[in-house]
This record gives sequence, C-alpha cells and structure tokens, in this order.
Amino acid sequence: MPASRKRGRRRKSDGDTRAAIIRAAKESFAHAGRRAPTIRAIAERAGVDQALIFYYFGSKEKLFYEMGSEGLKNFLDLRSLGSPTSSKFGTALVKAFLEQCESRSSGMSFEAFFQGAIAGSHLRPLLTQLWSEDAPTRLQVSDRDGHDNIVIGLIVSQLLGLGIARYLLKLEPLASTSVERVAAAYGPALSLLLSRAR
Repeated sequence: MPASRKRGRRRKSDGDTRAAIIRAAKESFAHAGRRAPTIRAIAERAGVDQALIFYYFGSKEKLFYEMGSEGLKNFLDLRSLGSPTSSKFGTALVKAFLEQCESRSSGMSFEAFFQGAIAGSHLRPLLTQLWSEDAPTRLQVSDRDGHDNIVIGLIVSQLLGLGIARYLLKLEPLASTSVERVAAAYGPALSLLLSRAR
C-alpha cells in the first residue's frame, strides 16, 4: 500500500511565487473592469500574503511594470511576428495586437488597458517607459536624428485608435470584422511607417 501523501499547500520557490503573482495580476486585470485591481485582490488570487508582493516587486506600480514588460515582450516577439523590415510585419503586428486585446489570458483586454493607461494613472508612466525604451529596440528603430522614435508614437496612436473604435465605440463594420481581415487592411500602413524610420 503506497504511503499517503501529506496534504497542504506546497511551498513554492522564489521563481514560482514571482510567476504566480504576475499571473494573478493578469487574471485580476482581466476581471477588474474599470478599476485597477488591489494588492489584496492580487494576493488572494495568487494564494500569497500581501507582504510577498512588496518583497518581490517593491510596489504595486513595479508589479504592473513587470506585468506590462512581460506583455510587451510577448506582443513584440519577433519569432512570431517576423522581421520588422518585412513588408508583412505591420499586418502581423496588428493581428497580434487584436488577438492580445481579445485574449482573457493576457490579462490586458483593451478595456483594462485603456482604463489603466488612459483614463487612470497607474499604468500610464510605466507603459510610456516601456514603449519609449523597449519597443524601439525590438522594432529595430534607431533614433539617429532625434526624430525616428516619433514613429513609435505614431504606431502606438494607430493601434490605440483602432482599439478604441473596435472595442470601446464598437463602430461597425469594424467591430464585427475578423481579426485577419482588419490586420490585412490596416497592417501595410504600419509597415510603411516603420520603413521610414530606417
């Protein structure tokens, strides 16, 4: 007869705990609606004490930064998007953006993103930093003359405008058109913007 297993919560390693907190933050954002999730709600979902969130991340803002940074890295993963120099890159970028907006598992539905970054204040400075520092490198945009990074801002504005029209205003036929069709129609303009920053 096999020995009985001890019951109870298994102690997690540092890496497991950190990952569990980020995962809980994403899930909390996905269900938070118009308000940012509280540290208490995130801790409860992760099954940890609130103090551990501050231990691993230092503050609520830094936790959101880590979550946003991970999301940006996944969103701008060139292994799935292809080369930024490709004429098809803009289409792949729009498709990835729309799929992220529609994915509950990403923790960043467009409404949650919009409320946190635009209507609220808790994500705005962090996302600004991510886009101004990380995105240019990933998109292979060099700021040779001090103006090329404007392209990043233009791309962000295009994606935000698309998200607002599709998910918040629900303008038809855009709101009900397939992701693939929207990406195919909208993507070439972003590819053109990127080509002018090289």
